[in-house]
Amino acid sequence: MRVLITSDTFLPKKDGVSVFLSMLIPELMKRGIEVRLIVPSLGTTKFDGIARKIRVFKHIKGADYFAPHFGHWVMRQEMRNADVVFNQTVASLGISALLAGRALRKKVISYVHLFGWESTRYNFGFAGGVLGGIVRFIEKHCYNGSARLLISYKRGVDKLKSIGVYKPVDVVPLGVDLERFNPLGRERAKAEIGLGDKLTIGYCGRISCEKDPLTLLRSFELLRRKVDCNLILVGPMLKKFERYFKGREKEGIYYFGVVDDVVPYLKAMDVFVMPSLTETMSLATVEAMACGCAVVATRVGAIPEYLVNCENGFFFPRRNYFILYERLLNLANNDGLRKEFGRKGIKVARKFDFKNTVDKLVDIFTSAN
Repeated sequence: MRVLITSDTFLPKKDGVSVFLSMLIPELMKRGIEVRLIVPSLGTTKFDGIARKIRVFKHIKGADYFAPHFGHWVMRQEMRNADVVFNQTVASLGISALLAGRALRKKVISYVHLFGWESTRYNFGFAGGVLGGIVRFIEKHCYNGSARLLISYKRGVDKLKSIGVYKPVDVVPLGVDLERFNPLGRERAKAEIGLGDKLTIGYCGRISCEKDPLTLLRSFELLRRKVDCNLILVGPMLKKFERYFKGREKEGIYYFGVVDDVVPYLKAMDVFVMPSLTETMSLATVEAMACGCAVVATRVGAIPEYLVNCENGFFFPRRNYFILYERLLNLANNDGLRKEFGRKGIKVARKFDFKNTVDKLVDIFTSAN
């Protein structure tokens, strides 16, 4: 079986889609599946031998994403030889894949990794509402142009239906590599990063408007007045946030940027905060739970399907930095509760083994072939 994967984002850029594909491709190849890629040309990767790279528009950028060209002819050429087309996005290359699929009568399976209209609304200020409406219109028609849709959580199916998507949707939860993401070695991880034994609050992921990092910052600044603690952040950061987080080590705020391996940083965190305004699976939250972190998160996306308030973590209302501060203060003063949340979180994370994700995807590809 030959699977053509299309995506508007890819390595070496680090984001949820890129990391997912970097884990999926080797697993598919181990099972004897031939994989081809059509992805934007963002730099050298270990998958260059199976990839057709499409140039990006250097002057067309949304948030921190450069838009690739449509690559119509490359898309058609590769698609003719594909048994299954697995699309990740509905920007330039995703739209090109759907158009080529219609022309060549190839079924395109699309995975909904994020709700682009929500991200757009939060990232573009006053124009966000109008632009978000345009993106929602485009995404609705693109998803309805797919033969089959996949999403990571049950409530996401209803969300797609609410904007007029009528194509069949299968729930395929994303998983984590449980051999890498584990709770062993927290003290060693703190020492390696140079944080000492202070209480460490952390976040891992894109630092952008829809992730609402300033709510986390405000709550941490309140917390630090009462507790000697650190805040660490890992991931790509929009330039507009640099002045809030960079160069503040003396105030206990450490920004480590994009790293090759997030595991040591997650292990160094006593408490992981997901302040996001919109999510689907929030894989970073599951990874943090697998590493034994106590989790405090907003009630968005799939998070309520695996995080139970006061049972294995805390929720706080979106944009409410004071309640987040109260949650963090509670955990800072209660070592037993932190450890209890951590233990229960590990049990939950074990249900999200990436091998199960691959098994489900292979079954879907086989049935579509």
